[in-house]
Amino acid sequence: MAARASDRGEARWQRAQLLGVSASTRRAQRLSLRLAGETPTEFSALAQIPEWTLANIDRDHLALACALICNRPLINREISGQKLASLAEMVGPELFDQICDVELPASLTVDPSTGGLPPPHVLTDQGRALLDKAQHKGRIGSEAQEVIKLTMTLIKQGAA
Repeated sequence: MAARASDRGEARWQRAQLLGVSASTRRAQRLSLRLAGETPTEFSALAQIPEWTLANIDRDHLALACALICNRPLINREISGQKLASLAEMVGPELFDQICDVELPASLTVDPSTGGLPPPHVLTDQGRALLDKAQHKGRIGSEAQEVIKLTMTLIKQGAA
């Protein structure tokens, strides 16, 4: 049994050397985490990180696009071409067209009786709140996560 443990230790040391990481540095990092009461990050924790936090996407752009999807009934009722054109310019005309044409998730509850379409800075704030809610919710399938997933799909389609 002792031979196996030393073989594993040797393999780890060789792997660390190939990666250019000092084994003593790695041990010191793990020890400092343990002493601080923190646990090292495990793959299961990394797998739960939302995709949109890892993507190379401007967070405000994503927030505005998410808010536009949430406020789609208000966009459909908006008659000011200038307001719609400014929103299309902010997110990109192709993405704006996709947002206006996409089928909304059945779980999305939108109250279109709240008045007119808010200004862009309010929409961006709504989108940021949605992103924060999805990140802290941690429950797969929440309404916020569905909107973000739909928005990410539209952004990827536009980039392809």
